[in-house]
Amino acid sequence: MVSDAGERNRSNAKIGSYVMLRHSLDDIWIFLQQFFVPLLWCILDTGQEQVLVEAEPLYNFLFI
Repeated sequence: MVSDAGERNRSNAKIGSYVMLRHSLDDIWIFLQQFFVPLLWCILDTGQEQVLVEAEPLYNFLFI
């Protein structure tokens, strides 16, 4: 029988520590998703706003 709680739960644990890190690779993947998905939306949103700003003077020019 394994006496270490980290080995029993198949997670990373530091011996003598109160902190146990479960599924640390999953946590890193979630962190990367939380960082890159909003970054991607900002890039796409910026491009969309830029097209609207460039199209606005043409609209005003045609219907004055």
